Amino acid sequence: MYAPTYRDNQFAAKGKYTFELPFSLADFKKQFGEDTVLILRMHYLISNALDISDYSDFVYDFSSHPDISDLYLVSDMLITDYSSVFFDYAYLKRPILFYPYDYHLYKDELRGFYLDYERELPGKIAQDESDLLAGIQDGLQAGDMAENEKFMKFYRRFCAINDGLSSLKVVNYVVHQIEHNG
Repeated sequence: MYAPTYRDNQFAAKGKYTFELPFSLADFKKQFGEDTVLILRMHYLISNALDISDYSDFVYDFSSHPDISDLYLVSDMLITDYSSVFFDYAYLKRPILFYPYDYHLYKDELRGFYLDYERELPGKIAQDESDLLAGIQDGLQAGDMAENEKFMKFYRRFCAINDGLSSLKVVNYVVHQIEHNG
């Protein structure tokens, strides 16, 4: 799944942003052939519909799908740039590839980062389209990221605290407070 964010500087009108894919769908199809499907999930602020009609046999635009979590579950890997979707996707322990094709512009002139982009991300960073295609190939072969130390360091920092037991912990805390304070 490719899920990029919008760019503050790419707007058609106030509140309406544009976007063009920063890689060739023809090259993607040539390298991955019939065995790979690409799901596109564009940021909701991106106003233009991408023309993928020539690639409808392997590219699907699910930008209007109401719940991105469904798309996480059917994706073998995530490709993104600066979008925060990787925080949620990391719970699946599946490969994440970052493609910051406009890194210096984004970092220096647009929004900047909330992490050390080059050191703390839970995946490889593709520098150009060739790196992107190689990174996709590597990611599709990698599978489960539980053995990847860089990924697991990120996971322990941002994901491990959410163990699915929040309600139980709150109830236990309240019950113990009532018992203790009577």
